[in-house]
Amino acid sequence: MTDPLFSSVNSSVPQYALGNLTAVFIQWLQDNLENAAAELNTRPIIFDVQGLSAATPGTLIETTLYSSTIPGGNLQGLGYYARARFFGTTSGNANNKTLRVYIGGTKIFDSGIFGGASKDWLIDCSIPLVDVTHENCISRGTINGIGNLVQFISIGLDFSANQVLSFTGQNSVASAADIVLKGVHVEIGKSPNV
Repeated sequence: MTDPLFSSVNSSVPQYALGNLTAVFIQWLQDNLENAAAELNTRPIIFDVQGLSAATPGTLIETTLYSSTIPGGNLQGLGYYARARFFGTTSGNANNKTLRVYIGGTKIFDSGIFGGASKDWLIDCSIPLVDVTHENCISRGTINGIGNLVQFISIGLDFSANQVLSFTGQNSVASAADIVLKGVHVEIGKSPNV
């Protein structure tokens, strides 16, 4: 019986010796490398994933609970995007709180002032590029288990340069840990449809 690894399915092609297997593999790679590269280019790159326990201090000052730099040149125009998800909880009191997300110093999400004790929250920000210096930011927040708070803003950042993505919390009463950021997931990529 002939080992199929070393023989051809087509009888018109000669059987391969072990030495020629490398040449066959190289040809297969050349035939499939372009498709594989194109597919990889459309998969998101997980830029940052963190499980956290970052809490606001006992002040009224807006406090950065997460910050990361998206290196310039990774988002190259139409079809490229950044996406950030933040989730956490509020303390067991009814104090008012505010959650915000910034990119490049521009606010792209603001929860507005909300109250509620021991409530989970989730913010999902999608930042698709129109070109290297124009982005349409769509953010959705679920706060206190109440439906979606959707916000849209068109901004003009230059993604050929580094851009800082940050999440902040602000208490309306000087009580520590009114807002706790528990996790972050940030990805950058290119849409396969563009």
